[in-house]
Amino acid sequence: MTLPLVLLLTPVFSRYDILESAVISIYLQKALPPGSTVASLVTHTPYLLYQQYGLYNPGRQLIDPSSPETLVAQQIIMLLAMSASVLNLLANASLVFVVGNGPVVNEGFSSLLGVASTLGKPIVYWKDDVRHLWGFQDNPWSIGMLPTISNHMMEPSTFPIRLNYYDSTKPNNCGGMTFPDLIADALKNNARITAGAPSSHMQQLISLGQILNLSFGSTYANIPKDPKAAYNLIKTVLRQNPGYVADADIQYLATQGFPIGDAAVVKANIRPSPPIPVPYFEGQFAATKNTISAQGSLAVKAMELLKTINPTNDAEMVSTLWG
Repeated sequence: MTLPLVLLLTPVFSRYDILESAVISIYLQKALPPGSTVASLVTHTPYLLYQQYGLYNPGRQLIDPSSPETLVAQQIIMLLAMSASVLNLLANASLVFVVGNGPVVNEGFSSLLGVASTLGKPIVYWKDDVRHLWGFQDNPWSIGMLPTISNHMMEPSTFPIRLNYYDSTKPNNCGGMTFPDLIADALKNNARITAGAPSSHMQQLISLGQILNLSFGSTYANIPKDPKAAYNLIKTVLRQNPGYVADADIQYLATQGFPIGDAAVVKANIRPSPPIPVPYFEGQFAATKNTISAQGSLAVKAMELLKTINPTNDAEMVSTLWG
C-alpha cells in the first residue's frame, strides 16, 4: 500500500529540534512503502520565514523594508500562510505522524490533532522522550482526541520496555524499528472511521494552502536564502485570492498598509460586534465575599483569593468556589 503523502509534525523551534526532525524524517521515510513522501514543517511550509521574522523573535524587523505594511500586518500574513499551508497538507495526507516529545504536548499540534481526527486521518502519535521512562502521560484531551486511546495512554506500557526503548540491542526498542508497526496499527485502527467535513472557514484555509504550496513547489527549504522573495510570493498569493481570507482580517490588513480585496465592501458586510461586558468573577466564600474585576492583574487577584480560601486540597477548593 502506498501512502502518497505523510505529514510529519515534529517540534522545529530550535536548531536541535530541526536536527531531530530531519533524523526522524529519514527513519520515517525508510518505514514507509516506496513512493511515499514525508512532508515536514521545515520542507513543506513557510515555517522558516516565521522562525526568522516572527514577532516572538527579539530581533524582529520588516522582511521587506520597502513594503508599506506594518510589522503587525507582516505577522498576520505569515500566520495565514503557515496555517493554510499545513492545513492543506493535513487535508491531503494519507497519514499524520505526530512527535510528542517535550514536557507538554505542543499546543499547535494538539489543534492539528483535532482537525486530523475530524477529517478521519490515520494518526501515529510517537515519542521517545526520556521523561516518559517514568510513565509521564500527556494531556487527557490530546490523548482522548486520538482514534484509539489505549494505544497512546502510556507508550510504552511497562518500565522494562521503556528502558529497552533506549537500547537498540534489546527487544521492543525505539526509533525507526517501531515505525512500521505503529503505521500499520494506525491504518488498521482507522479502517472503519468515516471522515468528517471541514467547516467553511477551515476549507478556505485549506484551499488557500493549496495555492501557496503549488506556488512554492519544493522551495520552502530555500526560504532562508531569499526570505524577501518568499514573503513577496506569499503576499502575491493573498492579493490574488482575497476570497480565502476572513472579512475581518481583510479589513484589518487594509488599516495596516496591506490592502487586499475591497476593504470598504468587507467593512459594510461585517456586523458590528456587541459591547463586551466588563468581565468579572464573583463567588461566595466561607469568610468573605470577593469580586475580581477586569481592573488589575487577574493573576494577582487569584493569588489573593487563594490565600483567603486556604484550601487543603483541590476538592475542597472546588467545593468552596462552586459548591
